[in-house]
Amino acid sequence: MGRPIVWFAPDLDHYESTRGLYEPLAVTSAGRIERTWSDVIERLEQLQRGSSAWRAAEADTRAFARRFHSHPEGDAASRVLAEIRRLRLRDKELVPTGVSFSRVFTDAR
Repeated sequence: MGRPIVWFAPDLDHYESTRGLYEPLAVTSAGRIERTWSDVIERLEQLQRGSSAWRAAEADTRAFARRFHSHPEGDAASRVLAEIRRLRLRDKELVPTGVSFSRVFTDAR
């Protein structure tokens, strides 16, 4: 969305020790994790649009998006449907309705 992200994880130590993460949140969040509500409020106050904190956080957000979003332009559902249509069997290749297959077992003795 092109805006800074405020990472809030008051229970991070407990979560990491009991459930785990794919990677340390400090890596994902570029090292900025708020642990208390007062820290969140303070961070939000720092992030006034156009401030140096805003610009730095915006750069972190763009880096995050490049790292995790292969198609940032959106429209994923349309791409999936187009691929399904491209791969779909032609009508003459489909098995007619009502046809069933069975396997015949023979005694190899």
